[in-house]
Amino acid sequence: MRNYILVEGFYWLIYVYFQTEKNIVDADIDFFNIRIEQYEELLKVSRKVFWNDDIYVYELPNYFNRYLELTEMYIEKGYPYDVF
Repeated sequence: MRNYILVEGFYWLIYVYFQTEKNIVDADIDFFNIRIEQYEELLKVSRKVFWNDDIYVYELPNYFNRYLELTEMYIEKGYPYDVF
């Protein structure tokens, strides 16, 4: 099992950390989406859909572990999602 973790970490370094084409957060999300798809094919399972509906602003603190006032301020000022 240890070899798989080392190989996956190596792939993460190549495809996320050392790439220069896009933001590291976006590259990280893309990388893990690809890895999830690979594991789904390997294990023959399907992905659960968590975000199929819009959510209200007052529900956001539950997902980002922040106060409602702070979340609203971030949205009003247009801070990027990685600041949350």
